[in-house]
Amino acid sequence: MENIEHNIYLELNCMGYNGSEINEILPDFMSERKTVIGLTWEPLAEGPEWFTLIVTISAPLSVIGIGFLTELGKDLYHWSKSKLLPVFKKKNCPVGDIGFRVGNINISGLIEDDMEPLLKLFSSLPDLISKIDSNLSEGELEIEYNVEKKIWITKYQSK
Repeated sequence: MENIEHNIYLELNCMGYNGSEINEILPDFMSERKTVIGLTWEPLAEGPEWFTLIVTISAPLSVIGIGFLTELGKDLYHWSKSKLLPVFKKKNCPVGDIGFRVGNINISGLIEDDMEPLLKLFSSLPDLISKIDSNLSEGELEIEYNVEKKIWITKYQSK
């Protein structure tokens, strides 16, 4: 699946993050495959430590293989563990939106205060996406982290 392009968009508030943190956060895997990184650094109304992270996969769900998702999940997991978490853990109250777009399917969730669920999200990405019917043309999969069970819970809603 080398022809599948994926984009990573990360938006940080310039009031809560500095230039050296932006340099620290860039992923190593961006040169290893067709990964496009978009980074904005601007004031946001949501608060100084707010972030938005969106991963977009260009191919429809029916074309993407579990191998591709597993490898992408591993890359995102290692990136979040080695680069994102160290920067976010320095913050008082990091909160952010996480989103995945696979074809016409959107997956979204919210990360608050504890960044460890971010690791679980990336490591369980193939499993989360496998719960979506690949024949559906569009829909929303809401994900929420259950603190007690330490798992991501999904709810699918077709459009």
